Amino acid sequence: MKINLRFFSVYRDITGVRQTTIEVPEQTTLEDLFQMLLEHHPRLRNLRKSTLFAVNREFAESDLELKEGDEVALMPPVGGG
Repeated sequence: MKINLRFFSVYRDITGVRQTTIEVPEQTTLEDLFQMLLEHHPRLRNLRKSTLFAVNREFAESDLELKEGDEVALMPPVGGG
């Protein structure tokens, strides 16, 4: 199934792209997706603990199972006050 990926901040710097579409197997979770990305971008490994995921513009946990056409964003923690 196809997933749309968006990269923000340091994730964009590491991957070299703002967005892309990739093919993933059915029942892929966000954590599975992150592990797949590590194959091509091993520098992401150091960011895993602080990575925030959003699916279709809503924050999501890493065990969320993706669906065809989902938009997944990877971003650093947001700060401010």
